[in-house]
Amino acid sequence: MISNLRKFSKTGIAKVLIGIIIIPFVFWGMGGVFSSGS
Repeated sequence: MISNLRKFSKTGIAKVLIGIIIIPFVFWGMGGVFSSGS
């Protein structure tokens, strides 16, 4: 099972999915930094 995940993580689709998951957290974190400063 872990080897299947490892193979999948090397595909372009996996990278896109990870990007879709990470991007909102990045913007949410940056928004918190900018709003707390002002």
